[in-house]
Amino acid sequence: MRNERDYIKFPFVEKMVKTVRKELEGVVLDVGCGDGIVTYKHKKTIGIDILEKKYIKEHKIEYGFFPIPIVKGDAHCLPFNRCIFDTVLLSHILEHSDNSNIILSEVKRVLKPSGKIIVVSPNSHSLKSFMFSRMGINDKYAFVPEHKRFFTFTSLKKILENNGFKIEKEENTCLDISLFHKFSFIMRMFQKLGNLNKILSMDIILVGRNTN
Repeated sequence: MRNERDYIKFPFVEKMVKTVRKELEGVVLDVGCGDGIVTYKHKKTIGIDILEKKYIKEHKIEYGFFPIPIVKGDAHCLPFNRCIFDTVLLSHILEHSDNSNIILSEVKRVLKPSGKIIVVSPNSHSLKSFMFSRMGINDKYAFVPEHKRFFTFTSLKKILENNGFKIEKEENTCLDISLFHKFSFIMRMFQKLGNLNKILSMDIILVGRNTN
């Protein structure tokens, strides 16, 4: 697993991780879990990713363990029975898919009635993304070649609601201030400022419930 201190050194990442971890409850499925760095502190977590077995084996050799149980699989066809998870996390997943409706249909299937969905995605209308796009520069976050969809708070909320989820919370992060990440008081200030307006948020964080 990546060093957590390095991973959360930027204030918007730290705020995202803390926000997501507070929302985890019951048995959690982390879709596209990578090395499990966001959810590993929640003990009832299962991860699914298209990671090669070679990666997992090398990780275990280097670190002695993989932080969460992991199943190799695709978010478009989750290899789990119906209604078995209390919470499903989709962190930076939907923007990579040509058909996010299929993913959300699968999430709905494996979630318990009234189960929780947590979705995190880059905010394509953040101030940084907007300014960079006006200058013809790739922001290297929301607008990257591997992203098939580009979400705003409104559009992401709509697609979740259209797939049978009731949104309970909308959370902001803050702007990317990479140059100042070593100054904790500046980090705290930017994190608080991120609450003021969605345009100051690098990420969209939505928390909803299965309406089945």
